[in-house]
Amino acid sequence: MSANPDYQIIRINSDNRTSGTPTDFTIQFNNNYLQSMKSYIVKSVHFPNLFPNIDDRINPTTQAPTSIFTWFSTAQAGNLSVSIPVGYYSDTELAAILSTFMTDAMINLPGPPTVTVSVIDGKFNFAVAGDTITILDNTVNAMADKLGILSDDGPAASVTASDVPNLVGESVVFLHSRQLSQSRALLGIGRSVSSFSEIPVRTPYNSINHYENRQTNSGVSYRGTTNGTTLNIKLRSADGTILQLPDNQRVLVNLKAWY
Repeated sequence: MSANPDYQIIRINSDNRTSGTPTDFTIQFNNNYLQSMKSYIVKSVHFPNLFPNIDDRINPTTQAPTSIFTWFSTAQAGNLSVSIPVGYYSDTELAAILSTFMTDAMINLPGPPTVTVSVIDGKFNFAVAGDTITILDNTVNAMADKLGILSDDGPAASVTASDVPNLVGESVVFLHSRQLSQSRALLGIGRSVSSFSEIPVRTPYNSINHYENRQTNSGVSYRGTTNGTTLNIKLRSADGTILQLPDNQRVLVNLKAWY
């Protein structure tokens, strides 16, 4: 806490939590800074970008984890699926692991399936020998959107995705706090939560994301809480999911508060 005649800088560190995780934690203050403040603004936020671009969130259409890739095999007369381990993959890394998993799933072929990424347009290509396949769209294939598959492609021995993949990962995260929020934000497919700040993710995977708010001369009106010493902070994705970080990582939030 740093003091000024007009405002305070309230420093929130997930390491000092009384319960929870680095992305969903409760912190206890031994003063009335929260209860007596009239307005505030988020001054800065710092957290590691360790969020995977292939995760196990449930796809709302397929009701399957988004890490599951599904296609139709003519030779085997049915849909085949593989589950890709959660992680952060480059396009070529993902192509290699898809090739391996598809080979394990497809039997009695004269050669292994191959998944490649075009050096010209960046699209995924799926090729098999001795079979024709259909790469299914997002009504069946939970990973379709990430791979640039906009509709059923095939049947053919070689199938190229309609669009480039979306492997960026998290491009924005939301800070959520029931105590600090004065409004509700609409996230994802109609999910509404108490969000008080939208934080862009501009740093590469496995680096620290630093957000500095340069507009810090006026604050957001604050009506106070029933318990002015306890604060819960959540870090959410754009669809409202609480993001995950290892327990040894930290989230830092600095508020500029006026009294």
